[in-house]
Amino acid sequence: MLIRFILYGLGGWCGEVLFTATRDRLRGRVRDWKLKGTTYLWMFPLYGSIVFLYEPLHDAIRSWPWVARGVLYTIGFFAVWARLKPRKTHSKRAQGYIKSRTGHIHAK
Repeated sequence: MLIRFILYGLGGWCGEVLFTATRDRLRGRVRDWKLKGTTYLWMFPLYGSIVFLYEPLHDAIRSWPWVARGVLYTIGFFAVWARLKPRKTHSKRAQGYIKSRTGHIHAK
């Protein structure tokens, strides 16, 4: 199971880098196809958790149409993402104080 966790995590990272690089190219943010995409370290456990969350779910809903499974997977993925994403550490008021004292904001 650890091997599958690592494989799902690495596959998710690669997919996210490919997606963000392609998106940036199609939106005209970059002019080359060097695939310089982005991802975050904290996304690895999110992608790796597919082995614990989605494999059992897939077995339970295997008979559903693929569109319904895809919608359920998407909702579940965004729910886990919303739970794991980093929170803002400072309020707008605190950010204004940091900016006024130093000339730039250190925390977003």
